[in-house]
Amino acid sequence: MIFNLAQKYGSVLSTFLNTILIVKFLDLEHLGLYAFLAASGNIFTVFVSSGLRSMYLREIVKHRDNLENQRIFTATAEILPKIAAIVIAGIFLAVAWLASFSIEDAATIALIGTMLASSQMTSQKLRSHGLNTLSQMVLNVRPVVLTLLLLFIGLTDVETLKTFFRGSIIASFAIPAILAYTFWIVKFRSLVFSRVRFSAIIHGAWKISKELPGLFMLAMGQKVTTRSDVILLTVLLGLEAAGTYRIATQIVTVANSSQFPIQSKFLKKYARLLYKEKLRAAEIIAQRVARISVALYLSFFFAAVVVIYHSPYLEEIKYRPDFIWSLGFLALTGLVQAGFPMVESYVVYRNNTNKGGLIQLGVVIGNILLHLMLIPLLGLPGACLTALISVLFWRFAVKKFL
Repeated sequence: MIFNLAQKYGSVLSTFLNTILIVKFLDLEHLGLYAFLAASGNIFTVFVSSGLRSMYLREIVKHRDNLENQRIFTATAEILPKIAAIVIAGIFLAVAWLASFSIEDAATIALIGTMLASSQMTSQKLRSHGLNTLSQMVLNVRPVVLTLLLLFIGLTDVETLKTFFRGSIIASFAIPAILAYTFWIVKFRSLVFSRVRFSAIIHGAWKISKELPGLFMLAMGQKVTTRSDVILLTVLLGLEAAGTYRIATQIVTVANSSQFPIQSKFLKKYARLLYKEKLRAAEIIAQRVARISVALYLSFFFAAVVVIYHSPYLEEIKYRPDFIWSLGFLALTGLVQAGFPMVESYVVYRNNTNKGGLIQLGVVIGNILLHLMLIPLLGLPGACLTALISVLFWRFAVKKFL
């Protein structure tokens, strides 16, 4: 537990430091570019994994005593994302070319999305088979890799960093993904390379396909409600505004990420209780996680604010009213997320993915419409207010209707 916390906090500090380093070595526009590419890549991951990441842990827990079913599902989860990555990347690049969108940016987004989807899927596989510490490390190491690249190139030659900025971002996603997947196929080769009948894979794919639309919408909704703000800010207000917004969101993102080890520790138990319809016991677990999450969130939030307001590189924005209002709305958003944890897991493990997906679809549509109305009206605070409203509505709807 102590090591898990240490590695997560190392990731948190690296993520936070990366924001400051990009501003120090480059400028707000480069930070905005990084935020835009990362946000777009995160949405791209949904098309690659198609919700299988959420399903993997549940299926392994369900078939813990049936190795053959585990092998069938593992084979399905190996094949589908790879086919999806190739098809979606081809379609995305073709659409980008037809729409006169930067092919360089489109290729970067596709690479980031594919590598991130691989890391997330591998992380979930490792967690499902009991390697919780390594599972967390797969996702936690990426910010550290980017920090090392920024420091090495930036301290050597800033112009080189400008030239290879996109390449550095891609490398920070690719290195952990490749190393983690290599470990997975070596360690669990009996699962990965087991002989599974093709008909069994088709049957398995058909069986889970009934849930994939709902899982897709859940995953897409979660990504859109947390990433569309950066994309729409970039389109409507420019890269500098997106960079400023990144600084505000990073404080809350860093604070919220402190909860990951706690939620990861209780996730399997929570999933088993929900699967067995022991809802009261599951609610007790959720309340316990919420109390710890809120304490961690507040501690990390105030620590991050102190660092930001003592940073010598952010004088031009940290006292602007729009930045302060944005930070206030986002602080409340993070507090709601910490106080009502594991909502997505509740939907998945209660087998309500399709109903949850429909609710999430409504959240996505409302989120985008609010962004389009409030960003032109309020600027940065409009995007943050939209995030708060979306998080509140999603949690209310899940508790009320599911």
